Amino acid sequence: MQLRICELRNEKNQIDQDLNSAMAKYDSAYLSAALVLERHKSGIEQKIADLGDLVQLPLKVKKLIHDASALEVREKELRFQLMEARKSAESDITNLSRLEELFLDCLVRARIPGITPEDKVSIQSPNFLPEVTNPRVGDLAITSLAILAVEEKRLFLSLVLPLPCIA
Repeated sequence: MQLRICELRNEKNQIDQDLNSAMAKYDSAYLSAALVLERHKSGIEQKIADLGDLVQLPLKVKKLIHDASALEVREKELRFQLMEARKSAESDITNLSRLEELFLDCLVRARIPGITPEDKVSIQSPNFLPEVTNPRVGDLAITSLAILAVEEKRLFLSLVLPLPCIA
């Protein structure tokens, strides 16, 4: 009888171990399946959130189109105001002839080579850059501001730097 009890205990222990092993496999399989379902659920929730964001997109596009239309109207108004201001500024040349006289006077006082009091300065719109012409030569000799800047540098260098001596 002792032997039988011992055998039954061993058999019971073996069955318990098998049962524990089967439960562990079941728990692992259940957990694995639960994780797969959880991932699937998270993916679906993300798609729902993305679609929710897409629902807002047409509203944002409409708002941007409305804002762009308002800006376009404002741009047209500003362009018109700018054009009117430009016309007004270009038509008001009351001080332009005085500016031409003063500019020529400054050039003569600076002793720019080739500039004489008989020269004429003209300042034309829309760029308002002065041009110096010699009435004896006519339109063939026009001195622009860029040429004057180069001549002014040469004059300045000749006044400041002594000429080299050749021995």
